[in-house]
Amino acid sequence: MLILNSIINLIILNLNNYFIGSQEDKMRTAFQIYDSNNDGFISNGDLFNILKMLVGDNLTDIQIQQLVDRSIIMADKDLDGKLSYEEFSEFCKDMKIDEMFSMKIF
Repeated sequence: MLILNSIINLIILNLNNYFIGSQEDKMRTAFQIYDSNNDGFISNGDLFNILKMLVGDNLTDIQIQQLVDRSIIMADKDLDGKLSYEEFSEFCKDMKIDEMFSMKIF
């Protein structure tokens, strides 16, 4: 529950970045959400906790862990077992993060 509260607070504090911030602002905000213990890296545990909250009971813990392990292996260029901001942003660059964190107003 503490992690969820931290994420909600982070989202509220960075709401402006979601809607009108630059792509870099949005990428930094996304990184902060995944870095649930605020140590400057996304660890295996950080990613697992966030994905668990996102998927709920739709996947087993084993399936979530497999997704986490594959993601870390694909993105971890320096092989230290965790993702730096640079590794995270490189991994996400083709995901159009700016579109995911934007709101279209008609």
